[in-house]
Amino acid sequence: MEGILILSAILAFLPFIISLGGRGGVWKFLSFLFCCFSLVGIVPVVGFAGVLFAWVIAWIFAAIAAQSRRSEQRFARMERSIAAARANEAESPVGRLLENEQRQQRYISFGKVFTLLIVFGIAGVLIVMGVQDFQTPKDTAITSEQQKLATLVPTKIESVSPPLTSRCRATDFTVEGFSPRVFDDCRQSSCPALKLTGKLKNNCALSAGAQIKITAEDGKGGVIDTIDGWPASTRNIAPGSTYAFDMGPLMVYRKGMKTFNIAIIDARTW
Repeated sequence: MEGILILSAILAFLPFIISLGGRGGVWKFLSFLFCCFSLVGIVPVVGFAGVLFAWVIAWIFAAIAAQSRRSEQRFARMERSIAAARANEAESPVGRLLENEQRQQRYISFGKVFTLLIVFGIAGVLIVMGVQDFQTPKDTAITSEQQKLATLVPTKIESVSPPLTSRCRATDFTVEGFSPRVFDDCRQSSCPALKLTGKLKNNCALSAGAQIKITAEDGKGGVIDTIDGWPASTRNIAPGSTYAFDMGPLMVYRKGMKTFNIAIIDARTW
């Protein structure tokens, strides 16, 4: 019985023993931890499935540790190969020639820098002087032209500006032939609608438009609905002319509508 327990312990910690030859302390610790879990799995409460699962996980971390060791060895060999290649290249005549050429190309003397600064400074001064000489006559001509315009424009504006004209008002318009009417717009069922027709006349000396307001009242004078709008929209009505309108589509018919009052509330020239 004791031999079986010793053999079970060795098998349980076999992944951890394998991981000792690898790299990475974290992977070794995790392998050891899951080996302990697999050893605890010997207790009947945990069961064989728990033992097998923990043991497999321990093997996985052991494999990662071993792979890390192989990767480090491979990288070390690669670095040694690169270092040896660079050393051989540096020792060869061609390598020394290239190195000397690179040093010569990177080298810039203080005298060269100073000469370049002087050349660019002189070029900048010449460019600025040329621009100023080019702009001075042009600016002078523009200033004289602006002075001439300043003396002429007020006279032209005073001579051309027309006298102020009067503005059309709401009292300059009248409504002729206002006729409210209820009609049935459906054939199979009853759906009464409104026709609020009339003619808007412009008595003003200017072309303009007017805004009207229509109020629907019941038999006792109570207001049921109110609408307003510009019959001619944004079009002006010529002086002395009339514009036929129908404001019925703007108002929904309701029971109890008896009287309709119309008033002109505003006027505007569009």
